[in-house]
Amino acid sequence: MPISLIKSDLELSHHKKWKLWLDKTAEIRDRYKHAEDGDDPLGYNETASVSVMASAAYACGGYALAEYVSQKRTKEDRRRKGHGRDDLYAVIEGDWWVFEYKQLFCTTKNNLYEKLNDKFDEACDCAKQTDSLETRERGVAVLIVYIADEDSKGDLQKEYIKTIINFIIDNEKVKLAACLDECVSKSQCFIAFSDPFK
Repeated sequence: MPISLIKSDLELSHHKKWKLWLDKTAEIRDRYKHAEDGDDPLGYNETASVSVMASAAYACGGYALAEYVSQKRTKEDRRRKGHGRDDLYAVIEGDWWVFEYKQLFCTTKNNLYEKLNDKFDEACDCAKQTDSLETRERGVAVLIVYIADEDSKGDLQKEYIKTIINFIIDNEKVKLAACLDECVSKSQCFIAFSDPFK
């Protein structure tokens, strides 16, 4: 199923490449769900989702490396380096990025705005620890997985989805975001790319 762009910074030079990447992510997710009786590969955890994103980079004709050891600047003193881990290195059509990847599961019972802001801030803090000499581009990817409460009504779910979309649109940190589902279902995924320095 095709993705729906929710927010797009057309001035962003990586716009077309990230959109292609998201399209391939949606295709891989659909293929997996079809093969595995509806099981969602993005519905597990960050590590599983990063592997889907890495696969999508290869499907774009690029390549990727997930969950690898790297030099990081320490939180306490960014001038000092230590051992760390980066979530995702991706190369698409000659451009490359190191992404800090976070995942958030939400239901209508969550305090959504606070949790989303916390995830973006956490991801940005981690991205800033990536050694700038090791990478030309640092980025943030936040996957928001909405899971419908069994007892919630359809109208409540739709309102909650609107809340997520409005948060993404209003959030100045988000450069490109997409919905990987066409309509409200039991689970819905949104991926938002961000710049850690904004």
